[in-house]
Amino acid sequence: MEPIVSVIVPVYNKEKYLNSCLESIVNQTMKDLEILLINDGSVDGSAGLCDEWAEKDSRIRVVHKQNEGAGCTRNKGLELARGRFISFVDADDYIDTGLYEIVTQKMGQAEVCYFGRNIVSDGKVLGHGIHLDGQRFYEGEEIRKDFIKFFLGNLPSNEYDRHFVTGSACCALYNRDFLKRNHITFPDRQIKYSEDLFFNLELCRYAQQIIVIPDMLYYNNVMRDSKSRKYAKDRFDVYKLIYEKLQEYVPVCVEREDAMERIRFRHVLYTCKCVKAEVRYRKTNGFFTAYKNIRKICRDALTKSILKQMIQPGFHSKRNMLLRCIYHRFALVIMFYYMKH
Repeated sequence: MEPIVSVIVPVYNKEKYLNSCLESIVNQTMKDLEILLINDGSVDGSAGLCDEWAEKDSRIRVVHKQNEGAGCTRNKGLELARGRFISFVDADDYIDTGLYEIVTQKMGQAEVCYFGRNIVSDGKVLGHGIHLDGQRFYEGEEIRKDFIKFFLGNLPSNEYDRHFVTGSACCALYNRDFLKRNHITFPDRQIKYSEDLFFNLELCRYAQQIIVIPDMLYYNNVMRDSKSRKYAKDRFDVYKLIYEKLQEYVPVCVEREDAMERIRFRHVLYTCKCVKAEVRYRKTNGFFTAYKNIRKICRDALTKSILKQMIQPGFHSKRNMLLRCIYHRFALVIMFYYMKH
């Protein structure tokens, strides 16, 4: 008999956090679970901990494999999952013990149910990832017209709006038959940093009913050695790949020009992020290396063409100045400005 929920936990060098994560899963008020621990070639004590937990709880299955990254690891879990619903939990996070009982009761015929998350550090809640008074339903073309925008990003005119849907695959419960029928998986290793984004965008192609609930059921631990906070030499190149791949979803959207503007603005924000990272890590990488990398960003033809369309008086003043400096290739001005701020 198939379990109600398959919980997929990718594990890579999370020995410090794994016990609290698994305690929150095995102690769920809903007991009919399948827990898949996919060890992605950990070199700390994570592999041994996975095996220890499997000995203690018959619902836990462990797979050990070579390191391939989070997307491939989750895809392995999807291949093995037998539950009616699919949940993803990162090994350094934890969940409310009532999560699966609450969400399965509200799913109905929806293909996916999104819920809120708490941002935590050392057990203290720092903030929340949802702003919603009650449940919301999206059906049919409403998903392609309105809901998909939450994943594409903001417009320049509402840059600081906070969405009530997080792009994380961990803050949702998915119907497994729906995912399998439509061949929805995580992208390959080329698309780093945004695997969850494309997973959720892909389901927007096919979903006929989506529900969003305000319940804060996931605990996202931000004080950790996350790849999103590390310096990555190839980050700007990856962001350009993300821009190109996002354009594949424009035909899915009802309002296509609106979608394109959101995608362009996302790339502008990513570009700013990369420039600031170069300045921030100049002492580690060397001043000349940082200057050379910023100059490369400034000379990028794709980014320059986007900036030409996006620079306008309505931008936040500091960012507008930065964008103009990038557009006009003032790499040294950018560096000295951020060294003083």
